[in-house]
Amino acid sequence: MDYKKEIKNIGLFERVCEASADHALDAELNLPDYCPAIQRIIKCSIIPNVISSRIQSGKITAEINAVIRLVYADESGNIASFEQSDSFEKSVEHSSITQDCISDIRIKTDYVNCRATSPRKADIRSMIRIICSVSKKRSEDILVDVNGCGIQTMKDSVQAASVTALNQKIFSVSEIKEISDDKPVVVSILNSQANAVCSEIKVINNKALIKGECNVKVYYIYNEKGDVECAEHNMPISQIIEAEGLAEDNNVNVSLSVYFCEVYSKVNSNGEMRQLDINVGIGSYLVSFEENPVSFITDAYSTSYDLVNTTKSIEVMSFNKKIDNSFTNKTVLESIGVSVERIICSSCSDMSYTYALKDSNCQISGSYEITVLYVDSEKQIGIIKKPITFDYSVALNMPAESIRCLGGVSLIGCSCAATGESRLEIKAEMFASFCVFNCRIKKYISAIETGEISSNKNDKSSLTIYFADKGEAVWNIARKYCTTVEAITEENELNERILDSSRMLLIPLAE
Repeated sequence: MDYKKEIKNIGLFERVCEASADHALDAELNLPDYCPAIQRIIKCSIIPNVISSRIQSGKITAEINAVIRLVYADESGNIASFEQSDSFEKSVEHSSITQDCISDIRIKTDYVNCRATSPRKADIRSMIRIICSVSKKRSEDILVDVNGCGIQTMKDSVQAASVTALNQKIFSVSEIKEISDDKPVVVSILNSQANAVCSEIKVINNKALIKGECNVKVYYIYNEKGDVECAEHNMPISQIIEAEGLAEDNNVNVSLSVYFCEVYSKVNSNGEMRQLDINVGIGSYLVSFEENPVSFITDAYSTSYDLVNTTKSIEVMSFNKKIDNSFTNKTVLESIGVSVERIICSSCSDMSYTYALKDSNCQISGSYEITVLYVDSEKQIGIIKKPITFDYSVALNMPAESIRCLGGVSLIGCSCAATGESRLEIKAEMFASFCVFNCRIKKYISAIETGEISSNKNDKSSLTIYFADKGEAVWNIARKYCTTVEAITEENELNERILDSSRMLLIPLAE
């Protein structure tokens, strides 16, 4: 019973788990002497930043720096701000996490309670949630052909996207920005936000060289009245991401997301507070794949032996489309209950989203929170925080029954304008960078073993007459009589594999 098997290895994407853990952050904030006293708290926010992470068997540990930012009104009614940070480590545990996994870490502040205990002190109580989406590349050996022992196979050839590399890396970019003389000096930092976009990828020897740009906007208070100025700065991104299995002819996608943005003011050589020390942490998510036809054996029998077939099911991905699109989400907030005279600053945070297949399109649906600091018609400083939903649809290159998207969507900027009495118009700029794959569950024969010589082989005469029905498959007839499709089609001069009419067939034995 001598027969040969042909095996092909493909790389599969496996979503291992999504696990989370909560961390209670309690802190006391003490204002330094150079800050004015607290008259009224306007906003207290916790901005948790992932500094680094490590994966061990059964858990992921993240090093987190939480920035506590207090925005308040002083005794003169002017806006003021102060921030301090608190660092901690937190582990997210799950039994399916192994060292060959990678994790996309998201952090969300569930709530923040803040109260002033004196003009110079505030108590902070908050809950931070760490969410880890864990995945890995898994190799699978596919039985694609068998020769010998009279074994006949039915195959389904599929254009499969075989994952060659999967990796995640956190890195930082830092620069000092000098504020020009035509702009005011810094008194205190009010808010900062950053976004990062990858614009170029080059692959050499299991390494991806990526280039891109990180844009940072810094809102700062520049006088005792609490007036606010915006400084914008662009920093180049140049990084090497190592990924075993990455080849030059692979399709590669790298999506970037900002993990943290730290900005501190410094004095320049003239003794003026005109320097911004900017440090941005960026998470990169790399996936590479190659497209190859893979022949799955869906049925098998032998003209000479009994066979034992073992079946298996896997999810097979086929590349559909690569998306690198920017888009804008516009929202109007009506009847906000206050007349806004001037917008101080606005920011977006806590974005979450999902992908779905809808009407042959990839539908991205999600939400983010908009925070707007403003001055009303009575010269009072106020704040509005609202959840905003968004939808964005992209036409796919081919129909699909189910899709998987690898990559991400990031916020790259937002703006707010008062467009009428108690009316605000919000614009959020987003960038989507991901690959869309068609997915289907494929059931195939993963192993074939021969048994005894088939009793059907010995019982058959050299030629059998069979009356076939319209629509019968020649494969099924050949399987029933332990012969081959080729023998039946040659004997009966058939061109089709599915009979287009009822007819008599001569069934020869396989040679």
